[in-house]
Amino acid sequence: MAKLLIVDDSTMLRDMLNYALNEGGYTDVVEAVDGVDGLAKAKNTNFDLIITD
Repeated sequence: MAKLLIVDDSTMLRDMLNYALNEGGYTDVVEAVDGVDGLAKAKNTNFDLIITD
C-alpha cells in the first residue's frame, strides 16, 4: 500500500483528509503540522504521495 504524508496547519483539514483516505483504503498516512515538520518527516521516510497546501 502507498505511504502518504499530509502537511497542513489546519487540524480539521488533516483529520478530514486522513479520514477520507482511510475510508478509501489508505491506512499508512502520516500527518505533519507545518512545512518544517513535513520536511523532517520526508527526510526520514520515502513517501509515495505528499499532500500539502
